[in-house]
Amino acid sequence: MVLQLIGAATSWNTLRARHVLFEKGIHDVELIDINVANGDQKVKPDHLAKNPYGKVPVLIDGDLTLFESRAIAVYLAVKWKTSGESLIPEAANPGAIGLFSQAASAELTQFDQLVEPFVLSHVIANRKSRTRGLL
Repeated sequence: MVLQLIGAATSWNTLRARHVLFEKGIHDVELIDINVANGDQKVKPDHLAKNPYGKVPVLIDGDLTLFESRAIAVYLAVKWKTSGESLIPEAANPGAIGLFSQAASAELTQFDQLVEPFVLSHVIANRKSRTRGLL
């Protein structure tokens, strides 16, 4: 079954999930655009059934529905892990898991809030002007 990614080209979080798909070489993905400018993600019952918080992105892989871009990123990294790759630490290494969690927390609470304005004003604005309506 083809993965489905519901999101918006202008969404910082959708961009994060798409980046992981790109990095992992996952191309068999149906990209479903939702109009966040109109707030469709917050009012459409079918979307709220997938993410009760009314946000994007949402990843659907068969019977599994995931929301939150970082959870999607971890899922993709683990499911499509290649031999010798260590993006996500093994469960048998609690120190590595702790360091990974520390870095993930720092990215979320410290780095993300500093970088997001730059990405929104430069990267996504530039992309939006070139793709108009494409995910």
